[in-house]
Amino acid sequence: MRLIWSIFRTTFGVMRWKIAQRLELRWWKRYLRNRNLEEYLSWKKAYWQDLVAQLNLPKIEGRTLDAGCGPAGVFMILNEADVTAIDPLLEKYENDLNLPSEEYKERITFKPLGIEDYFMIEHFDFIFCLNAINHVKDMSKALHNLGESLKPGGRMIVSIDCHNFKLFKGLFKILPFDILHPHQFDLDEYQSQLMNEGIKVERSILIKNGFIFNYYALVGRRI
Repeated sequence: MRLIWSIFRTTFGVMRWKIAQRLELRWWKRYLRNRNLEEYLSWKKAYWQDLVAQLNLPKIEGRTLDAGCGPAGVFMILNEADVTAIDPLLEKYENDLNLPSEEYKERITFKPLGIEDYFMIEHFDFIFCLNAINHVKDMSKALHNLGESLKPGGRMIVSIDCHNFKLFKGLFKILPFDILHPHQFDLDEYQSQLMNEGIKVERSILIKNGFIFNYYALVGRRI
């Protein structure tokens, strides 16, 4: 019985992730359809600059990973770092949205890979995973890869929606209320999972307060 349940959970999780990926691309197409692209990208850069300013980080330089970068990730403002940006939908974004913009391709290494599929042992000084870790197919493997890819003493910044209520968290896990995010956890659970991968969370910064979710940025260090 346990084996059957395990197979069901795995199969359900993969199916949910595949659906979420298709809907993610559809969301971006609809979101950008009637927007001026240059104005959007200008706004997005300002958004990232404001977010990073709230994190009180040391100077961002050296090898840096934007994990789950999307079409317009934090890579846009990391001008003094050697940046690698990964996302499983990168080829779709390029073909369907013409993003990321050409100006970034000259100085950033883009790889169309999921976080579960990318591993560089003790390679990065900084890892950003912003509004992405709850999009992945395999949370445990993704967090393990991120933890192992960070140099000892390196900084990891993870931003996520965290559940405020146990009841809603349980409902969202089994019902498609938040179909774009296959994984549903609260703040303590995210912090615990990072600690299990050798990442000590030094600060939890509330970025946006909500009813069902609060949006946090977690600043951690590889120990």
